Amino acid sequence: MFKCYVNEDWNEEGSITHLTISRKHINGNITFCSYLVDLKCLGIKDTMYKFNIPDFEFDEFVGQVDSNLHLMEIDYNLAHNIIYAAWEFGEEIGFEPHKDFLSITQYMLAEYSDDIPLIEIACGDKDGKPLYIQGPFEDDAMANMIINRLEKNVGVGNFHFVMGDDDRIGDGTFA
Repeated sequence: MFKCYVNEDWNEEGSITHLTISRKHINGNITFCSYLVDLKCLGIKDTMYKFNIPDFEFDEFVGQVDSNLHLMEIDYNLAHNIIYAAWEFGEEIGFEPHKDFLSITQYMLAEYSDDIPLIEIACGDKDGKPLYIQGPFEDDAMANMIINRLEKNVGVGNFHFVMGDDDRIGDGTFA
């Protein structure tokens, strides 16, 4: 691996994690993948990639993301563990990772092996229950679909949620 970045507040309550993992080629160019992960509930929400680009283009991308999210450079082992934790937690509660992750960007990651030390990454809320926070690109219909899936897969009362505009907070039960 070349460089890995994550937003500084990645492990704070309610925070979405943005990770970038890069490799430098013999020709000096860089291939990178970025992952938008939700350690609280949905797993791998989005991903994107660029292959074999000049280093200045990679630096521009990192600079743009950093200006909004305040990135810090991290070790690959931590990045690997964060992505796998989100992937596994999301799937355990019924959420598939983004389609581009399954078809492309998962292959940027090393397979699990003894060479990569296991780092415990907390998922869910402080009690380990799923915590769904409605995102800015999830309309009410999508949010309700997610809540219905949580009710079906983990059971009423076994998750928490925060709905968008009206800041409704729930415990997975409806009155």
